[in-house]
Amino acid sequence: NELDFWHTYTDTGTYTIKYYPTNLYGCTDSAFNTVTILPVYSIFIPDAFTPNGDIKNENFGPVLRAGGYKFYNIKIYSRWGEVIYNKDNKNWDGTINNNLAPKGVYSYSITVFDFKNRPFIYTGLINLIR
Repeated sequence: NELDFWHTYTDTGTYTIKYYPTNLYGCTDSAFNTVTILPVYSIFIPDAFTPNGDIKNENFGPVLRAGGYKFYNIKIYSRWGEVIYNKDNKNWDGTINNNLAPKGVYSYSITVFDFKNRPFIYTGLINLIR
C-alpha cells in the first residue's frame, strides 16, 4: 500500500520512468511515465564594479546559471534617466559611446527570459568605481 522510492537526476532532460510493483500475493504490474527535469533559473546581480583594467570585476551584468535562461537585456540609465547602454546578452563595460563613464551610481533595468521564455525584470542601482 506504499510507494517508497526516490531518484536524483544529475542532468536536465526527459526520462522514462518504469515501475514494476509486486503485491503481497506475488502479482506484478508495470507503470510507465515520463518526467522532464528542467534547468534551474537563478540570478545574481552585483551592486558595484570596477572597470579599471586589472581584469577583475571589469563588467556589470547578471550572473546567470547556464541553461536556465534564453537571453537577457541590460539597460543602464544616467542620473537624469537617459538610456546610456542598451544591449542583449552583453555586460556593460563602464563606457558611454566608447568614452569612460564617470564614477558614480547608475540605475539599471535587466530583463531575463528564462528557459520557458518567461520574462523576469530586475531594477536597481549599480556603483561604478574607478
